[in-house]
Amino acid sequence: MKIFFSKDYGIKENTDITSILKQILEDLRAEKGEKVLVFEKGTYFLTSQNSTKLNLDITNTMGEKEWEKGEEPRVQYTPVYIDNLSDLTIDFKGSTLIIQGVVTNMVITNSSNIEIKNVEIKTENPNLHELMVLDKTSTYVDFVIDSESRYEKVDNKFYFIGQDYRLPFTYKLMKTWWIGDIKKETPDKVKRTFHPLIALKIKELAPYKIRAYYFNTKRFSIGERFYLYDVRRKNVGIFIDKCKDVTLKNIAQRFNYSLAVVCQHTHNLTVDSVDFSPVGSKKLCSIADFIQVCMCSGDVVIKNSNFEGAGDDCLNVHGFHFKVVEKDGNNIVIRFMHPQSYGFLPFDEGDKIAYIDKFSLIEEGNAVVKSAKMLNKYDIELEVTGDEIKDNYMVENITKTPNLLFQNNRLNRIITRGILVTTRGKVEILDNVFNNNSMSGILFSDDANSWYESGLVNDVVIKGNTFNNSEEYDILIKPENIKFEGYVHNNILIENNHFNSKSNGGIYVKNSGNVVIRNNEVTEKDFKIINKNSDIKEN
Repeated sequence: MKIFFSKDYGIKENTDITSILKQILEDLRAEKGEKVLVFEKGTYFLTSQNSTKLNLDITNTMGEKEWEKGEEPRVQYTPVYIDNLSDLTIDFKGSTLIIQGVVTNMVITNSSNIEIKNVEIKTENPNLHELMVLDKTSTYVDFVIDSESRYEKVDNKFYFIGQDYRLPFTYKLMKTWWIGDIKKETPDKVKRTFHPLIALKIKELAPYKIRAYYFNTKRFSIGERFYLYDVRRKNVGIFIDKCKDVTLKNIAQRFNYSLAVVCQHTHNLTVDSVDFSPVGSKKLCSIADFIQVCMCSGDVVIKNSNFEGAGDDCLNVHGFHFKVVEKDGNNIVIRFMHPQSYGFLPFDEGDKIAYIDKFSLIEEGNAVVKSAKMLNKYDIELEVTGDEIKDNYMVENITKTPNLLFQNNRLNRIITRGILVTTRGKVEILDNVFNNNSMSGILFSDDANSWYESGLVNDVVIKGNTFNNSEEYDILIKPENIKFEGYVHNNILIENNHFNSKSNGGIYVKNSGNVVIRNNEVTEKDFKIINKNSDIKEN
């Protein structure tokens, strides 16, 4: 193993290291065998102006119609670009990286055996802004703006400003439904709501204090916090694509412009002892999900970590239901169906695919991929050998369905589900604490008509977890099939968990077989088990 020291390349504390780091990573690409890049503990800056410009197709991010005039679709800037490297560890030794500008913090592509560890990543003046209700009458509300934000007034209009962004206070005013809302009496519960500044008039009372006038102010309460941001998923935190054996260990990310980690078309991912939580006065850390795992294989391990303040799910593990749009013998053309996921090729020679009835979600046949190629951003041509495909079938790549171990993690202040899982691999959800989900703690979905996120689960253990204050069911097993022609999900064990939601809560099971619920401790008032045409065994 070779050890390289960042100081030997001229990297110094409290300076912009973006360009130097880029050169170091290029040099390390030529080094064979295992290698470690070691930093001296300190504070370092990464800037958008010196970042690498890339064109990336990242799942569950912006669709083509979301880009605005003057923006470059699918273009990302990243200060840390690891491409075509193998057997590399970067040990930051407890350093802090401060991001200046709007970027994707780190991109790892076409690489294997990569470990990133011991680092805190902060964003300077991010495009996330808090309005707190300071006072109210029947006709107006006074808000205080968080001191970390900067803003300006131009022609009687207010704008949040920062490096690489300028966001109107009233951005997408009448179309907004995603604003984060935290009541004073429930500081660890965040929900989605409409824009707080749908007002008759706004004026500045003093620096960082504004007054908004309304016909009615009943929706507001003293101490309530609203979070304003550009909800479009243009950038992510750490993006991993077409890799093998990637480990993220002891990493803190304090803000992400949408998803904190996106891992697609990758074999084996380990996330260990990470802390994705905000610092300072703000209560949100990611505008969207913390971790999105899509079309991956092997083992996904997420353990010993803290997740707090997400604008969507904490974890989503899924594949896709692709629509069949053409067929000619052994050749079929399939299509990405959701507008936010497209442009990449998640099929390899030898992959096994299943033919799924889009209405029942039942597997009706399978085949093996002989070749795959992109025809355009949305369409993929496959040459296959196997069963005949019919018009109402969707295609699911069942080789890209990883095992999941989600163990000893703490979740808090999650705006939707704790974890959303749709994978055929072995799923173990063990010894976690699910706090304050505004939807369900755990959701097993499967959908061929809306988000098109596949697929079934058939080997699940949920054991030793605690569910506190789920706004909806603690565990929701709900495949989105339109008609029933057999169980979609199967073999789910729910054992030795503690259910402690103040209201709602419980377990909902639809169209699923061999669901075993036993030896759980229940202290929530209205705990219930709902059976919708399922085989449930209770002990």
